[in-house]
Amino acid sequence: MSTKNLEKPIYRLLKNEPFYAHFLLGCRFIFDHPKVKTAAVSIQRGEIMFFIDNGFFFGLKLTEQVAVLKHEVFHLLLEHAGERGKYAPHKQAANIAMDCAINQHISGLPEGCVTLKAVENLVGKP
Repeated sequence: MSTKNLEKPIYRLLKNEPFYAHFLLGCRFIFDHPKVKTAAVSIQRGEIMFFIDNGFFFGLKLTEQVAVLKHEVFHLLLEHAGERGKYAPHKQAANIAMDCAINQHISGLPEGCVTLKAVENLVGKP
């Protein structure tokens, strides 16, 4: 796959939410990295690296692809890809909390994403 496959979701963002589209145009995309099973973002040597698993991402509906791209941009904006996320003592719990904080602001995410409702159900809160 190549960035050409990202034209539709990025174009949708360009039309509706141009901030995200312009942000993504400055990223380097890596497809099918063995350690990434969905999508992820990191900053390496000052460069924004955007990782996409082809099977996951391109199996989504266009609205879900757009939501996933926005989700990953939020991780960067909230410094979840930097020191805050990298050295958390309970990395999995920190990742769930960060995803939950982000996802409450994004509509159209794929089924099964971490939401406030899912966390409430997990911990037994009504």
